[in-house]
Amino acid sequence: MKRRAFLELGLAAPSLVASMSGCGGRSRGACPEPPAPAPGEANQVEPAALEGRSWLLTGARVPAIFAPQGEEGSYDLRVVEGRIVSIERAPSSAGAGEPGLDLRGCWLLPGFVDTHFHLWNSLARGADNSQLGGFYPSMGALAKVWTPAASALGVELGLAECVASGITTVNNWAHNVRSPEHAAAELDAQLRSGVRGRFSCGYSQSLGEDEIMDLDTVAAMLAQVEGIQGSLIDVGIAARGPDRSAGEVWRAEWDRARALGVPITAHVASKRAAADEHNIPLMYEEGRLGPDVQLVHATHARPEDYAMLAEAGSPVFISPWTETAVGYGFPGLLAMIDAGVKVGLSVDNLVLASRADFFEVMKLSANLLDALGEAQRVGADARVLGWATSGGGEALGIPGVGRLEVGGPADIVALRPPALAHLGLDRAKTFTHHATTAWVDTVLIDGRVHKRGGKLTRIDAAELAARAQAMFGELAARAGL
Repeated sequence: MKRRAFLELGLAAPSLVASMSGCGGRSRGACPEPPAPAPGEANQVEPAALEGRSWLLTGARVPAIFAPQGEEGSYDLRVVEGRIVSIERAPSSAGAGEPGLDLRGCWLLPGFVDTHFHLWNSLARGADNSQLGGFYPSMGALAKVWTPAASALGVELGLAECVASGITTVNNWAHNVRSPEHAAAELDAQLRSGVRGRFSCGYSQSLGEDEIMDLDTVAAMLAQVEGIQGSLIDVGIAARGPDRSAGEVWRAEWDRARALGVPITAHVASKRAAADEHNIPLMYEEGRLGPDVQLVHATHARPEDYAMLAEAGSPVFISPWTETAVGYGFPGLLAMIDAGVKVGLSVDNLVLASRADFFEVMKLSANLLDALGEAQRVGADARVLGWATSGGGEALGIPGVGRLEVGGPADIVALRPPALAHLGLDRAKTFTHHATTAWVDTVLIDGRVHKRGGKLTRIDAAELAARAQAMFGELAARAGL
C-alpha cells in the first residue's frame, strides 16, 4: 500500500482507530460526564490501607480506546494483589462501603511506558549549555565527577517526575556506570521506587571505543534481580553498539548479553555520519538484530534499514523532544510505519527535555506525523497514544504493560480534567494534545498508589528537590561548569 493511502486509512491499529472518538467509539458527539465525587464517599480510604487487599476503583470514565469491547463509559475496576481482576460497568455489583478510591470525574488510562530514559543525569536538568559549551562537553565533564550517590539520586528524581507525569514503566538507560558501586546504586534506587521497568546496565562515559564494558557487573545485577520474588525490574544491557565502539568490542558484548539471556539496547544512526557507516545492514547480515536488540533514535536510517529492522523484529525507541533539541534531526516516523517497525516513545533525559512530560512527547510525535506527511492525517493521535502505552510495552518486551485488561498489571493513571477543560470530539487527541501533567490525579503501579489527589504519596517532593539541587551544585562546581 502506498504511504498516502495507508495514512488516509488511519495510522493506528484497527482497535485504536475504531475507538478514538465519542461514546463506544461509534459517535463523535459529546458523552455525558460523570458527576464529581462528593466528600466522604463510603468507599474512600487512605491509599496505604489498600495495599495487599482486594479493593475497587469506582466510577471513572474509560475511553473507548482502552475500554472493554471498545465501549466508552463509567467503570469499576477491582484490583487484587497488583492485578486487575474485573472491569464492570458502574455502578457494579460491589458491596456498599467496600474499600477503594472514588474516581468519579476522572478518566482512566493505562500507565505510560518510557522506553529510553538516562535517569542517572536527571540532576543535571538544563545543563546542556554551560561555560564549557553545549550538551556533549558539559555532560562529558560532569560524567567524570559523578558519584554512586549522585547516580542513585538521579534515578530517584527522574522516577518521581515520571510518576507525576503518569509514566509507570521506565527503561533506565544507564550509560555512565563508572564502577560496580554506580550500578548497584542505580538498581537499588529503581527497586526502592516501586516503579516498573528495566535496568539497562551500561558503560562508563570514559570507556574507550576499543574497551569492553564491565559485563561481570551486568551478570551480578541480573543475579540480584532474579533473586527477588515478584520484582518489578528486569535487567538488560545498554551497549555502545557498532556506531560507538570497535567491531570486536560490540560483538563480544552482544555475545555475552545473549548468553545471559538479556535484551540489548544501543543508539544507532543518530547522526548522518553514523548512518553512512551502514551498521544496521551489518547487524542484519550478521544475525545481530532481533526483538532482543532494541535500538534508539535511528533518525538518519534509510528506508531499507527500517525494512531490515522490521523483518528482524528490532524496535526503535524515539525521543523527538531531545532529538530535535540536540541536532539529531527528526525521527523517520513515516518510513518506520511503512516498514512495520515497532516504535516506543521516550523522554530520553532531563538535561535536554527539562521535565518528564509524556503529554508533550505524545503531542510532538503526533504533530511530526502530520508535518512529515505534509498533511493532517486521521488516526495519528490514536497511533501515538498506542506507542505511549501498549506499543511501548510490546517494543520493550515487557508483557501486559500499557493496557487496561483483566489479568493485567494494575498500572493505572486517573486524569482529572480541570474546570475549563472542554473535552474534544476525538478522545485520542484529548489525551495527546489537551491533557497535561496537571491532569494526573492518581497513579497506581502494581496496584500500589503512588499519586493521589495530584500529590505524590511515597516521597517528600520538596525534600527530594532540595537534595537534588544541593548535590548538583557540588557536582557542577567540581566539573567546572
